[in-house]
Amino acid sequence: MKFKKKIRKLIEILCGVIGFVNPIIPKKQNKIFIYNSKPGYQNNYAIYNYIIENKLNEKYKIYYSMPNIKNVIKKEKNIYLNYSLLKSMLHYITAKYVFFDTGNIRIRPSKNQIVMNLWHGTPFKSIGFLSKNVEKDLPRNLMNTFSKILVSSSNMKDVYIKSFNLNNDQIFFSGHPRNDLLLSNKDVFSELNIDRTKFDKVIMWMTTYRISKDGRLCHTSNENWSDTNLPLITNQDAILKMNEILKKNNILLLLKMHTTSKESKVIVEGNTNIKVLEEQEYTSKNIQLYEILGKTDALITDYSSVFIDYLLLNRPIGFIVDDIEDYEAKNGFNLEKPLDYMPGKHIYEFDGLEKFFNNLSSTVSEYEEKRIKVSKYFNEYNYENNCKFILDSMGIKI
Repeated sequence: MKFKKKIRKLIEILCGVIGFVNPIIPKKQNKIFIYNSKPGYQNNYAIYNYIIENKLNEKYKIYYSMPNIKNVIKKEKNIYLNYSLLKSMLHYITAKYVFFDTGNIRIRPSKNQIVMNLWHGTPFKSIGFLSKNVEKDLPRNLMNTFSKILVSSSNMKDVYIKSFNLNNDQIFFSGHPRNDLLLSNKDVFSELNIDRTKFDKVIMWMTTYRISKDGRLCHTSNENWSDTNLPLITNQDAILKMNEILKKNNILLLLKMHTTSKESKVIVEGNTNIKVLEEQEYTSKNIQLYEILGKTDALITDYSSVFIDYLLLNRPIGFIVDDIEDYEAKNGFNLEKPLDYMPGKHIYEFDGLEKFFNNLSSTVSEYEEKRIKVSKYFNEYNYENNCKFILDSMGIKI
């Protein structure tokens, strides 16, 4: 852990030095750089997908940098794929346009380039300088290394400003690019070898992490909180019990663990109604998570921002909040009464989860009006085509 911290510190120093010379480096007007330091295909990929579908790569050269990128994205005209920290830094300072939603490259942009931080969801839980997990000695200017940051609602503007130490003019109002994928017409279930006709309902369960893979971020006071790395369903006996309830209600549960979560210990052999979604499984078939999410009948989550996006579909949501007090103490939320902004069944125990499944099968749909109200609060600026709006606003046009 100490070695990794030293490496991060060296990268910070190098980025700081490069930031001083960035203003004098010429920018290529037809160069777009898309960057992720960790595997992740949501906002960045949605922008990339729009570029390809609308043949913007005929006019612009696109450099996409992310671990394992060559395994999931096909080579196209004027598309350059790599993952190298030094190459990424070079692309960063020579591109007119830069996109990222997670990244270790924190170089201050020059005035003759646009660096757009797409982030990765509306921050329901505390992030940046508002998070209780933030390193206390973190320099105040380290988070503010972009021209603009995407914000989906004026109600969240101050949260971003305080989290990243921003100025008002750095706020860019738009919906998240990944939300465009919720309306995809792709037949994802067939491509994933799922016979949708066998089930009355398909539910997605998406978790946030309690302990990150590198152990650096922790949202629980109990490191042995779960054998499965799932909240509430903390052992294999509970997995088996849940499968029986799903089977009785003829529901398929798609389980997607958070990408930064510690390795999942969920075992589903013999569980007929639970399928663990591995990222490589669907991305290798050119399917994105939100394309699958858009085809589901309901969502189960906890404090992940995915529920804010899912509100756009106005479908049932179950919130597993059995550890909300511990989570708030370790990390914190950006709203004083977070439960008031979670429009769905609040699940504290296994019986509550069973009732959620039963109500779905009996077509009971509660909370509809509240979902609409909360969606307007968080998704004020969602557009029919967020990718087009963002690119047009930046001057990237066909």
